[in-house]
Amino acid sequence: MSTPSSREFADDVLMFLKLKFSRATLNINLFKRPSKFDKFCQKQSPDVVMMGNYMWNENLNLFYASLIKKYFPNCLIILGGPNVSTNLYEKEIFLKTNACIDILVEGDGELVSLKLLEAFYDNNYHISNLKKEKIPNCFSFNHNT
Repeated sequence: MSTPSSREFADDVLMFLKLKFSRATLNINLFKRPSKFDKFCQKQSPDVVMMGNYMWNENLNLFYASLIKKYFPNCLIILGGPNVSTNLYEKEIFLKTNACIDILVEGDGELVSLKLLEAFYDNNYHISNLKKEKIPNCFSFNHNT
């Protein structure tokens, strides 16, 4: 059995999400290279950016997240992956220090991503309302309090 390509995987995810969010217009893009993401952001405004966080790319993720928030402040930025701490205090410090990250996801993100997108959609794309939702393995910090 062969492993699906990232494009095939993206197509499968897109089909599933379109069925789930039939009222919404969805455009899903996967980027392995920062230069391709740069070109995308020069032409379009992302609504949601999800980043896989590893020790080797955390600084790059934070660099892009801060730029995205600067130019697209209403874009939801979700960070998950093996480099997200399991310690609650460390997550709080990370979110306080990195206001560009809206949601941290601990553990597997596939099902959580769907719940986050669904809650974001149900909350009319309001990040502040999404942060009030109780979604398992998701952590956020309200910088406005």
